[in-house]
Amino acid sequence: MNKSKAISWLVACAMLGLLPAAFGNYTESFESGTLSGWNAGTLNGSLGAVNTVRASEGTYSFGNSFTVPASFSGWTVNTLLDIDPRTFMNAGATSLSVDVYSDWANPNGWGVYGNEIKLLLNYEGTWNPVSATSGGLVNGSFQTLTFDLTPHAATITNPGLSYSSIGFAWFVGTWAGGGDGLANGTQTFAVDNIVVTQPVPEPGAVALLGLGLGVLVAFRRRAGC
Repeated sequence: MNKSKAISWLVACAMLGLLPAAFGNYTESFESGTLSGWNAGTLNGSLGAVNTVRASEGTYSFGNSFTVPASFSGWTVNTLLDIDPRTFMNAGATSLSVDVYSDWANPNGWGVYGNEIKLLLNYEGTWNPVSATSGGLVNGSFQTLTFDLTPHAATITNPGLSYSSIGFAWFVGTWAGGGDGLANGTQTFAVDNIVVTQPVPEPGAVALLGLGLGVLVAFRRRAGC
């Protein structure tokens, strides 16, 4: 490969590297039957997975069901799913909505003083929980939760960060059986239809991406691959 071809290849790859975060809204409903780049959390030994047990849209959702032991008494934070937002989000993202199913079987009368899903932003050692601006958990049904990304999108999508993560976490505050230490409840979650609203790129950015694609096509033709 000569120098000009090498430069062309690098330019094309750089342009293509902008594609995941460049184009409009992002939607994930796990209809591929996989996590699609998201990472599953393990809650009290139970690893969440994509399944067909329930869905708010289509056939699949991400789900987890786990025992809630007496050790949950007090505040706990429990990550369900997380991902590097730079794989699909751009700095102009304005909101994220998600459908969440919750079913908490509570046979021993646990008291609850907090029970919600928050976005958990984690970047360069900064840990930032974000509450939903609308929606909340309702036992036994899917509910749509909406989060405001406007104050956070530019920070968490900064390509200079060595680490960035956005995830869904269950924040719960409980006391167990009136203090008698009785266990165990169970909690079932399902997460579906994640939608990030973000602007499409400016015409100049589209042109730049088109140039990169054109360079790549030309290079492949000349190289005979």
